[in-house]
This record gives sequence, structure tokens and C-alpha cells, in this order.
Amino acid sequence: WRDGYYAIGLYGDGEPTVRDSEWDGYVAIRRGAEALFEGNTITGDGISIDGPATSVIRGNTFLDGGSVNSTGAEITVEGNDFAAGSVSLDSQATAEVRDNVFRDHSSLYSDGAITLYGSGTSALVEDNTISNGRNGIWATEGATADIRGNMLEVSSVAIFLGPGAGTTVEGNTIAGEGAGIVVSRGSDASVVGNDIDVAARGIAISNGSSPIISGNEVCGEMESIFVAADATPELSDNQVC
Repeated sequence: WRDGYYAIGLYGDGEPTVRDSEWDGYVAIRRGAEALFEGNTITGDGISIDGPATSVIRGNTFLDGGSVNSTGAEITVEGNDFAAGSVSLDSQATAEVRDNVFRDHSSLYSDGAITLYGSGTSALVEDNTISNGRNGIWATEGATADIRGNMLEVSSVAIFLGPGAGTTVEGNTIAGEGAGIVVSRGSDASVVGNDIDVAARGIAISNGSSPIISGNEVCGEMESIFVAADATPELSDNQVC
């Protein structure tokens, strides 16, 4: 599994399992490998998966910013602990990202603790806890997500929804010094049944967006719900403070 550059390099059509191990370095999964990583302690760069590989990454501890990056792969990321790390999905990647803990994700050079980029990229993002970080969950550049039941407390933006169709944000609990949910231009997201109590804007709806905003409890010290001049949201049954 070593090729002189990666700590572990997995290639081809095999189904390797890496369990209960420790290492410091970069893991690459390529060319159709179907890997299971479970119960490991990973320091440093983390795990990179390129499609058409598929992987399950379960119950690992990522230290010192160790992250999971998927480009065009199909992955499940569940029950992991990320210390300053993140999950990034790009280039038509698909994923289930659930039951993870993200702590201290504060990099200025990464959008969120969980980020989806690009048309065709999609994920279920469910029951994660994101705390003491800068940004939370970002879906942008045409990516779509089902964002449910997460708990977020961050200093900048908890959930950012960029251009794209079909994203749902439901049943999340959001707190912190920043903004709650930002719906940007070109988004028609459904934002339903969330509990938001933040220092900035609770829900910010940008120019050129047309989201559904319904059944949320929103308290923002700056504004609970902000609607830009040429936004066309549907607002119903929200409670604001």
C-alpha cells in the first residue's frame, strides 16, 4: 500500500480494510478501490478519494487538521471526530456525511467544515455537530444537499447555500456569533423547521434567490430574517424574536 509518497495508497479494484491503526500522513484512494477505514487515528493531511472509487470512513479520529476530500467518488463519512479538519466534496461526488463531530475548524482558506462544490455533487448531511469554528456547512456552485438535524455553533456563517436547485435545510439547531443561514443568488432552497439563535442575521436571503422559508424559529441580534430588494422568497409560519 505504499508508493513512497503516500502513507497509504490504494489503487485498482480491490476492497481493502484499514482498521485500528495510527499514522501521520496522506492517504490516497484511486482507480476503483472500495475501501473501509474504521477506528483509525489519522494525523496530518487525511484521506483523499478520487472517483470511481467508493469508501466508507467510519469511527476514525482526525488530528491536526486531518480531512476527507472526495473528487467524483461515492463515500460514507460517519461517526468520525475531526480536530480542525473538514469534509470536502467536488466534481460530482456523492456522499452521506452523518454523526460526525467537527471541532475548531477555523481556516480562512476553507469554506466550511463540510463543503460541497459543483453541479452534480450531492450529499445527505445529517446529525453532525460543528462547534468552535469559523464556517459550518456550505453547498455552492450548483451542488445540492439534504441538510438535516445538525447542531452548529460558529463565528461566521453556519450554513451557506450558493447557486443550485433542490437543497433542503431542515431541523437544524444553530447558534453562535455569526450568521445562521445565508441563501445566496440563484438558490431556491427550502429552509424549514430550523431553530436559529445567533448574534448576526438569523436568515439572510440575497438578491436573485427564491427560497421557501417556513416554520423556523429565528432570533438574530442584527435581524432575524433579512430579505434583499430583488429576492422572491416564500415566507410562512416562522416565529421571530
